[in-house]
Amino acid sequence: MDKVLNLSAFGEIMKKPNNSIGVHQGNINVQSTTQNGDKYGHIFKMILQNMSQTKLLHWQCALYGQHKALDGLFDNIIEIGDTLAESIMGKYGKPVLSDEHLNLKLMNFDNPAEGDLSEFMDHLYKCYAVDCKALLDGDKDVELINIVDEMIAAVDQTKYLISLR
Repeated sequence: MDKVLNLSAFGEIMKKPNNSIGVHQGNINVQSTTQNGDKYGHIFKMILQNMSQTKLLHWQCALYGQHKALDGLFDNIIEIGDTLAESIMGKYGKPVLSDEHLNLKLMNFDNPAEGDLSEFMDHLYKCYAVDCKALLDGDKDVELINIVDEMIAAVDQTKYLISLR
């Protein structure tokens, strides 16, 4: 029996993969779940992609200080990202992620010996401070924005830590 880890099911094992994705109809409005899946799917993808990218760069680092700083950032992305994702699901229901949101793209560290992570750190900052906040409603999603702000603070702290030589 083939087993498939389906990210759209958030880790549930599916016995037989198929091309259609069902929506749990419990107490959640199916129409709003589908719309929210499209809207918030990008946030879920950002969390997963940034977590994986951070760990890859952590493994590829040639500088010990950066290696440790990225390890701390990885832990923060897991913890804060999980809080953000679960808070979104608690408020809006589980989203159904599109194929686009299920595909992650990772990049190798261009020059680990040089240790320039500025482009990556700028990407992370923009990802949360601009892109993620643009998907949230400033009036209705204050608690979610506060969690995003925690992620931004973790990025800021890491920017400082990787600057130490």
